[in-house]
Amino acid sequence: MPMPIFEDTFGDRLECLLELPKGKVVAVVDHTDAARAKEILAGHTCVIATLPASIKYVSLREAAEIAKLRSRPARKAAVIC
Repeated sequence: MPMPIFEDTFGDRLECLLELPKGKVVAVVDHTDAARAKEILAGHTCVIATLPASIKYVSLREAAEIAKLRSRPARKAAVIC
């Protein structure tokens, strides 16, 4: 399964991923709002959001909070892989 990695801010072009075949791509987003990506691509493309490399320098509690903020629920969104 193709897994393109979008390492730069890709938020203004997320809709372009809807042109790809439904359910055939897993998008890995780095500097893009994961909740917005999930909202736009829900039911079409599976989204994997990365965490910053600096996460290894914080406590487990802080890391969990950062991860929670990165994946906050989007309105009416559900990722279907």
